[in-house]
Amino acid sequence: MLNQKTLPVLIASSLALSISSVAAAPILTAKPVKPAPAEAQIVKPAPEALCKSITSRKEVINALQVGIEPNVISEASAACLPPAKAPTFDKNGEPVQAQVNTTIHTQFEELIGCGYHPQRRELACVVKLKKTSGYGGTPPYPASMGSFEWVKFCVYYPPSQPNPGWEAVNTSAVHVHDRPNFAMSPPYHYGVIVQANPRLHQALVNGQTLWARAALSWGSPPPPISWCSPGNWGNAKMFKIKLDP
Repeated sequence: MLNQKTLPVLIASSLALSISSVAAAPILTAKPVKPAPAEAQIVKPAPEALCKSITSRKEVINALQVGIEPNVISEASAACLPPAKAPTFDKNGEPVQAQVNTTIHTQFEELIGCGYHPQRRELACVVKLKKTSGYGGTPPYPASMGSFEWVKFCVYYPPSQPNPGWEAVNTSAVHVHDRPNFAMSPPYHYGVIVQANPRLHQALVNGQTLWARAALSWGSPPPPISWCSPGNWGNAKMFKIKLDP
């Protein structure tokens, strides 16, 4: 049985970081998404104990409670995810591999669907929470830190456009808690809004259609992959967006 300090210690040793150097501040500190190659993720194997700890919601919640930032957890857990390949397209522009071959867990939360608002330049996604607990405690905050459901937005630009391929657009999150006694029973449906990046914001709104993906990851942001691979807890959706004026 892993004790309360296992995950913070494993993360610290794995990433050569000290827990004492991480301030116990509000944990929603989204950082700019860095573009990454669309090829299969290449990472060094992670310690087995770290991967077991990463897949425990209790261990992740404990790490958040002691001040480990979600981005640090995401970096540590990336080495524990199975290799996956980016979706590819045929000569007609249709996806050959719409489903990414990776292990996903949707017992607690699931990305139901997304839609892009071309005039507002933002993506709106619905995240369904299915359980009464497992999200970091009941309100109020900060007595119970709760946790975040992160959604990452990616777009595929076809070969006919400059710099074609998958591009990570942006990442956003919604803060969630366990169900207090007076609340109704689940499921609960949350909305997550993800803003367009400069390239998508400046794209011609002439009715052009682009393939897009959104990835859900509980507890920490999805991996830094340009085609939106989900985290250990979450899933991904692939869909078309139409840029109307």
